[in-house]
Amino acid sequence: TYLNLGLKSFINLYPENGTIGEILQDTHINVNLFYDGQNWTNCYDILKIICKRFYCSLFQCDGYWTIIRWAEIYRTTKTNTQ
Repeated sequence: TYLNLGLKSFINLYPENGTIGEILQDTHINVNLFYDGQNWTNCYDILKIICKRFYCSLFQCDGYWTIIRWAEIYRTTKTNTQ
């Protein structure tokens, strides 16, 4: 998008042996998973795969890229309505 936006993440998952405590920064993915021997997977499809794996949505909001996990949405909604 060529937009210089920050990232806000709402994912309450923590890596078991992570050093940072943030799942997106502590998770490393083998890039060869996105190469079939001739072609690389495009960025859009890679983001869809990652979001599907973590049950997340990625969107722009208030000048940031925002990634939120569905479980966090449900937990917040359920807490606010009780």
